[in-house]
Amino acid sequence: MRRRTFLGTVLAAGLGGCTAPASDETPGVTTTVAGPTVATPPEPDPERDPLQSDGSRIVMSSATDRVYALGGGGGGGGDEDWLWDSFQFVSEPDADGPAIVEGTLTNEGDFERVIAFEELSLFDGTGWFRPDDYLDVSIPGRERDFVHLLEPTAAHDFADRESSFARDGEGVWRVRERTDRDTPDYLRLAPGQTIYGQWALVADTVEFDGRVPVLGRYSTADTSEVHLSIGIWDRTAPGPSEESIHAGRDVPPPPSTREDVTKTVWYHETGPETPVFLRPGTESGTLPLRVDFTLVNHTVEQAFGLNPYNWGLYKLHDDTWYHIAPQNIPLPGGSLQPGSIARKTHTLFNGRRLGGPPGFDDTDDSYRRTVPYLGPGLYAYARDLMFEDTYRCYAALLELDGDPVAVTPATDLSIERGGDTIEAVHPEVDTSRRNHRLTVERAPEAETDERVLPEQIMTVDYATGLRNAIGLLEPGVGTVRLETPTYEVSIAGDIADRSPVILESPDGPVTIRVGIEDLWE
Repeated sequence: MRRRTFLGTVLAAGLGGCTAPASDETPGVTTTVAGPTVATPPEPDPERDPLQSDGSRIVMSSATDRVYALGGGGGGGGDEDWLWDSFQFVSEPDADGPAIVEGTLTNEGDFERVIAFEELSLFDGTGWFRPDDYLDVSIPGRERDFVHLLEPTAAHDFADRESSFARDGEGVWRVRERTDRDTPDYLRLAPGQTIYGQWALVADTVEFDGRVPVLGRYSTADTSEVHLSIGIWDRTAPGPSEESIHAGRDVPPPPSTREDVTKTVWYHETGPETPVFLRPGTESGTLPLRVDFTLVNHTVEQAFGLNPYNWGLYKLHDDTWYHIAPQNIPLPGGSLQPGSIARKTHTLFNGRRLGGPPGFDDTDDSYRRTVPYLGPGLYAYARDLMFEDTYRCYAALLELDGDPVAVTPATDLSIERGGDTIEAVHPEVDTSRRNHRLTVERAPEAETDERVLPEQIMTVDYATGLRNAIGLLEPGVGTVRLETPTYEVSIAGDIADRSPVILESPDGPVTIRVGIEDLWE
């Protein structure tokens, strides 16, 4: 392989802001003028441009049974959408050497660009990654912010010195000796121009006794415009190594958002042999609580049907799961690459959530993932994923502790009481073009198996008409009639259709009937 270095491509130039003045740069000539240095790519190597067609995003070490998977790539992040990067393995780790990664970075824009080398992460000759602690394993050195995984080889466009590697007694390749590198300050890329990088996938230096990389996932820094992740797992034991606190617990499968889901994979039933699982950051806690749920793909297959908005939170009551959140699911879909993870962070409250809603068109996913008014009990969090046209539900149990939740009004209402009947009016009735009347009445004589949990009513931020009406059904009140704008009653339709229903209040079950009446012609 022909070595290409940046030694003949660096010139000194004074830069103002983010651009450099025009100059007569000639590869092979170095001008020593005070100021930042600007590199231009060397002539392309026909053996390496474009990337090898037989490259792979996954390799395995036969000596350690580790699987390595590359994720990310495909474009610069942030504002640098003119960048396009691509990475692949061109060799696997064996007795002759470590796994080799090669990559390219191309100016896909219509204009010449000058970008700081420190924003290009891997292509500036460094290979530092941030570890992700989604696995329940101990990673020596994880207390450090970054670990070193990729070491440039002599074929790298911007490597002027060659590192040496050694294989330790466990079959892991390490850096024997790392030397300092002189890296230019800026890179100048013409439209369509490409730079090439090649790296050895290695653990840290032989002097460092921590086995890095160990199982987990590692990503370049968020500040980099080149985004690459490396997932590492044990082929013989791809799943969780520690037993769940809910192990042995028998629960019914949670409802699915799809009819073609064939199986539920519970985290508390997984083990080291389970390649795909949904791991909760904690399996129990006291409200309020913030929890990460991480869906992990430790297979060599790409999974589909990963809608970022399609998650479900359910509460178990009398051996039945009740859907709590979210109230709606947008349609976008995605995939989960081998070795990749999909993480959602949810903030759960015993009372109202902090902050206000973004508006009626509730598309703010971070807001959707903040769930208010949850009471104590056993919950399930679930997501669906498809492998080879087969959907499965991946779920985890979460035991929550907190005060019981009662249904209370969400709005200041005008109220008149006569006997055991309350007549209430929403403050926006006079300005609303269409209104409805909600009627909620006690029905102690009715027989029904239909149930509604307070959490199902209280967690809804919009269409709170039913919450307002039921919240007025205090002891001694038999009937509540609420005149309210039409947009406040949408979720009441389902409960009205199932009426009568049993409301599982903190004071005991209450059987109610719900009716809806149009108030416009």
